[in-house]
Order: sequence, then C-alpha cells, then structure tokens
Amino acid sequence: MRTNIPRCLNRILILMVTLLLMTNHMAFSEPGTDTNLHEKVVEMDINKDGFKEYRCQEISRGANLVLRTIWDGKTVTHAFPVGDYVFLEHDADGDGLFEQISILKDNDIYETYQRLPNGQVNPLSTDRLLELQKGCAEAKGMMTNLVDAVTNKNSQKVEQVLESIRKKEQEMKNKKHISE
Repeated sequence: MRTNIPRCLNRILILMVTLLLMTNHMAFSEPGTDTNLHEKVVEMDINKDGFKEYRCQEISRGANLVLRTIWDGKTVTHAFPVGDYVFLEHDADGDGLFEQISILKDNDIYETYQRLPNGQVNPLSTDRLLELQKGCAEAKGMMTNLVDAVTNKNSQKVEQVLESIRKKEQEMKNKKHISE
C-alpha cells in the first residue's frame, strides 16, 4: 500500500516556507489600522423588519478597490479586482465553502470553476459556462435598462423592466425546480 504522507509533508513545508517569506515581506493589517486602507460599508434593511438583509463592504488601498464582500443574508460573494480582471468566489448556501470561483474580464464572465466539498476545483463544462455567460449578459442588459429608466424618470419603463426581471426570476426558479 502506497502512502501519501511524504507528499503531504512536502506540500505543508512548501506552504509554511511560502507563508514565512510572505510575512517577512508583507504587513497584514485590518482596515482602520493601515492609513492607506479605507473601508466603506453599506447595509440595508430591505424588508423594513429591523434585520439588515444586505451588506456590502469595500476595502480600498488608496484609490484602488482591493476587496468587495457582498452578503445578502445567506450568500456571500468576495470580489478581488486585479487590473482588467475581477476574481470572484461565491458561497451560495452560507456554509463557508465558496462553491463557485469566476474570473471576469471587462465585466463579462471569462471562466468559472466549481469547488467541491473536498476542496478540489474543476472548470465548469463548456455548455454550463456558455449558459452562465448568456444569463449574465441578459442580467446586464436588464440592469442597464433599469438604470436608464430610473435615470430618465420613466416610471412606466421601470415597471416594465421590473416585470421582465420578475418573469426571468420565476423562469429560473421553475427551471431549477424541474432539474432537482
């Protein structure tokens, strides 16, 4: 029987050395203790029930956004902007395991991965990636229409866009229910 102990120890040693080198060259700090890091938090009680259902925290280094965390009462999304790319990790069920990892380029999904409970990361199938990209493009279009309608103070158009969003949401719920 073959054992993986030496291989695991080697990985742990590499990780420890890497962390040691990083801590010797970097100072980790929390917002408020580093004068270059700035934190902005927005919380909303959407249902007006005294409970904040939505929270967005942004941490910037100088003028550059370095981390955005969005929490909607259950799901958590971390966004890490790097140049023209944004790396996202998403915890859909609030269990602490970020099941989906995505790379966005120019606000479009470039690639997406699924993290399994054992920690293994796999790219989504091409069909699933294309479906996700299409859905995100539709969502961006709806959001653009909504912003335009609100900006132009066109309440009839706002209601039309909101109704199309509700229909799409119901379609997605029905599709998810059928696939389960």
